[in-house]
Amino acid sequence: MDSTTMKSAGFDLTPIGTTWKATFELLYHQPCHHFYLPSRRERGLKPEARLRVDQLLLQETKSQLPPKKTKTICTGYAAVVGVPSSAYFRYLLKVFLKAKVTTT
Repeated sequence: MDSTTMKSAGFDLTPIGTTWKATFELLYHQPCHHFYLPSRRERGLKPEARLRVDQLLLQETKSQLPPKKTKTICTGYAAVVGVPSSAYFRYLLKVFLKAKVTTT
């Protein structure tokens, strides 16, 4: 798998992102990025830095910049889940064309 290829995206407005995360990690044997919970990479970041990641994604979504930053943030993850990822679902699907979508 290419490190910038996302296999699945779970979009929902219910608090089941952690369940999706566990499911995707079991299915793909790779990490899943939960946009609400700090990822392994982000655990050491201050809340302001995590907020900045979300702001960059929103800026990129609104300004239609090349998806390079998004691919960098999602590199190494087989899937994304969580309510924040739902805010950018249209953009994420444009960046990761082959990702399968799950909704609840």
